[in-house]
Amino acid sequence: MELSAKSVRVELPASTHYLVLVRQFISSLANHIGFSKADVAKIELALDEACSNSIRAIRRIEGESPVTHLLLDVEYDCRSIAITVYDNGRDFSRNLQSETPLQDLIASMKTSGYGLQIIKTCMDEVIYNHVPERGNLLRLVKYIEPTPHTT
Repeated sequence: MELSAKSVRVELPASTHYLVLVRQFISSLANHIGFSKADVAKIELALDEACSNSIRAIRRIEGESPVTHLLLDVEYDCRSIAITVYDNGRDFSRNLQSETPLQDLIASMKTSGYGLQIIKTCMDEVIYNHVPERGNLLRLVKYIEPTPHTT
């Protein structure tokens, strides 16, 4: 695969019915790039969680028939994939900054609130920005682990 970066923009209605398409697309692309099966599953899980959160944020503002679409920008090359998820929801930077380990969340028996920690656990980089006039931007980055060479 060539080293030059490529990009794809995906725009879908803000409905959980389309999450299966998002998962299939990102799995296929991550496999094509050369990620391991374990990393493909991590990317798929993190993106599914990010998209679910964005759909909830859009629907919280616009109701059950939103006009805003789920927007994803995907950049990739032979070494990494970066997925940016956009929504028009409220600022959630305080939630992202909390560093409660996933094991502690599970031990607390909470029934929700795991999403951002799952995303941070699955991805190598998670970058968040909130622009008051435009909403949230969540960027998820995963790098291909170098494979050990046998002699």
